[in-house]
Amino acid sequence: MTTTSPAPEAPDTDPSARPRPLPITVGARPDSAWPEAETPTTLRRTHVVALSAMLLGTAYLVWRATATLSPMSLALGLPLLVLEAWSLVTVALQSVTLWNVDAVRPPRTVSETTATVAVLIPTSDETHQVLMPTLAAATRMRLATEIIVLDDGGRPWVAGMCDELGIEYRTRIRRSGGTATQLNTVLPGIAADFVVVLAADQVADRDFIGRTLAHFDDPRVALVQTPQAYYNEDSFEHVTRGRQRYAEQTLWERVVGAGRNRLNAAFWSGGGAILRRSALASVGGVAEGTTAAGLDTSISLHAAGWRTVHHNEILARGRGAADAAEYADRRSRAAGGAMQVLRKRRFISEKGLSVGQRASYLSTLTDWLGSWRTLGYLAIPAVALLLSLTPATGPIALFLMMFPLAFVLRQVARRALGRGQAPHGDLTVFGIIRMATTLRATFTLLTGVAPRPRSADRDPRSVPAIIVALLGLNLVAVAWGVAALTGITGITYPYIGIALGAIAWGTANVLYLARATTRVRSRHFGGDRREAQRIEVEGHVFLDGERVHVLDLSLTGVRVLSYGDVPELGTYCAMAFTDPNKRSAVVTGTVVGVQRRPHGHDVRVALEEDQTYVMGAILAEALVSQPRQ
Repeated sequence: MTTTSPAPEAPDTDPSARPRPLPITVGARPDSAWPEAETPTTLRRTHVVALSAMLLGTAYLVWRATATLSPMSLALGLPLLVLEAWSLVTVALQSVTLWNVDAVRPPRTVSETTATVAVLIPTSDETHQVLMPTLAAATRMRLATEIIVLDDGGRPWVAGMCDELGIEYRTRIRRSGGTATQLNTVLPGIAADFVVVLAADQVADRDFIGRTLAHFDDPRVALVQTPQAYYNEDSFEHVTRGRQRYAEQTLWERVVGAGRNRLNAAFWSGGGAILRRSALASVGGVAEGTTAAGLDTSISLHAAGWRTVHHNEILARGRGAADAAEYADRRSRAAGGAMQVLRKRRFISEKGLSVGQRASYLSTLTDWLGSWRTLGYLAIPAVALLLSLTPATGPIALFLMMFPLAFVLRQVARRALGRGQAPHGDLTVFGIIRMATTLRATFTLLTGVAPRPRSADRDPRSVPAIIVALLGLNLVAVAWGVAALTGITGITYPYIGIALGAIAWGTANVLYLARATTRVRSRHFGGDRREAQRIEVEGHVFLDGERVHVLDLSLTGVRVLSYGDVPELGTYCAMAFTDPNKRSAVVTGTVVGVQRRPHGHDVRVALEEDQTYVMGAILAEALVSQPRQ
């Protein structure tokens, strides 16, 4: 069945179908577009680096096991060898997944279709500031047949907001089972051919459906997932590289996700997905019983012979974690869900899955166990120095050359496979920050019960005890090692070279642990849980009749630069905007700040709460602003 067709040449007669440009503009997000395809030379270089790392790494491990282990070195050498082998297996699994990240290229954009598409937005306890931009953006999605909010909170104000925006509102009497049962409750009553699932904080692009729908021209495609991305670039999850800011999850969302396409192993990772309703029905709906319903459902779809696609273009943006506690809880939930799926599904032996799909799922699910590897690497040098242990005997000079060389080769391979999106330093720091909660989540593999969020119960700038303990342990160990080598302690090490290497390794651990501690304690993150995201924009509006320059705005406030007369502090004022549906609108508020500038006044206005749609629609436009190919 043909589900899509190219756009007709007839002019658009619906005045609301092509919104007038807003009175403000925001810089295009260069990270949104589909990445350019790799050149054959670059791809060959990546393959050579990956194969070299695996071949040389395997030879090194064989040599380590046969030439450097003895009764004297077994206590420390065997755990270290296991960690090194684990790291090499991880590189091998990544090589399988990331061998080619260009298996799927951008499809044509669909402007008209006979297919019907329902947009589903599950929500439970999100605030007005989070929901309003999401819902306002959803009302502007082209090709959407219906929009349904699934409110497990049963909140009257959400129902009122939906009524104001013309969105269907539904709630359940029995609110259990999470998002999976929310969706399964409503799916049987939906007649649409396709369903878009958005998270409650995801602001979708107007062309989300048109940009993804052509993938379904292949009747075997059941799911198209877009990358998870954030609109608040000052979030805890963002880091600065040069003049750009990138989210920590960019590697997984823009590179690993794309690599899974070659194996037909892309999976439903959350909101920002569009699914064929009949495919979901064929596997019994959304999988229930885990907190990783999308991942669980994807395994069922693949086992049933369906295809999935990772559409490597950002078409929806959510809200990144405001601080370390929220970040750790998000990763804990993901890790707990992965462990539940690992416990539930026998994907290694499950019928219907290809070898590549099994390898991809194995890499994805076991990657969360990597926190134990991180813990091992942070503890081993301290144990060596404090207990005078050695990880190797025999040809020590050769070991001192080969051990760091093997480590560097693995990191070079990871960076090459990650297409430059896998900086060792940043990934290590974030791995340390989430280590405590992820370690706890891995016990879900034994209990089946995912850990509950803890961020609301603790100081967001509180450093986990395990990080403090490891930092202290490595500091003490390095100091003890230096003292021992200078003869102060009277302790001697079996090999001076290994002791020096352990001191250098411990010092590196101290630096990474200190970086993680500093990031967690930073007031830039820990003191701000603001959900009414402020967006830097450019443009002009009228404040009490005076034309002013907009600097930034949120759902609850606006900051402008005025070159003329300004209202006095505390006075009531009116600001004239034009919303995206060509309606002139006036929003009102109170002046809460006036600061003198060299050429005018910086004025801050707190808006009244009931002005929902206008500011929500303007924010929605700004949050997903991006270039078009």
